[in-house]
Amino acid sequence: MSTEITDEIAWVPHGEWVTVLADARRRGLTMLDLLTAVDRPEDERVDVIAHVVGLPSAGTHGLAQEWWGSRLEGSVPLLTSSAHVLAGESWHERELHEMFGIAFVNATTGALEVMTPLLLSEFAPAQPLRKHMPLVARAVKPWPGAADPDARRSSQRRRQLPPGVLAGWLREDTAGEDSTND
Repeated sequence: MSTEITDEIAWVPHGEWVTVLADARRRGLTMLDLLTAVDRPEDERVDVIAHVVGLPSAGTHGLAQEWWGSRLEGSVPLLTSSAHVLAGESWHERELHEMFGIAFVNATTGALEVMTPLLLSEFAPAQPLRKHMPLVARAVKPWPGAADPDARRSSQRRRQLPPGVLAGWLREDTAGEDSTND
């Protein structure tokens, strides 16, 4: 019998996020292994998931580990920063801010954290890992699924845009081939 990783996640309200991670640290889970998010547009939320581990103590074998998650709602998901609790979390929070648009609040002052970009330029689209963002690479490169080996069928059916591409995003040389999304 296998266990799904989602079965191991303990879901907590976003108001308890820092408290739960601070408690895990007091119990010896001192390393943040993973901090990630999953966009759930059908439920209008973003799930934030943390995996924290602790090195084995004397007389024990293997790593101690716990999975924690919090469900954030709203167009701008908001979570209290716990970067002061676990080393290295600041990097992960910056990544979640850049890729998912999650805003982090300073636990001490209550002010929004200023996040320096990690990977994207100032000209890149905001929140590229959110599902509502169009896939720019699909608009720039020819889509392999657009080619139909049977030329007779391809002339009879209407061409469609590749998934994740908005109308008007295609290059000029492919605009005639893929002109509708209907």
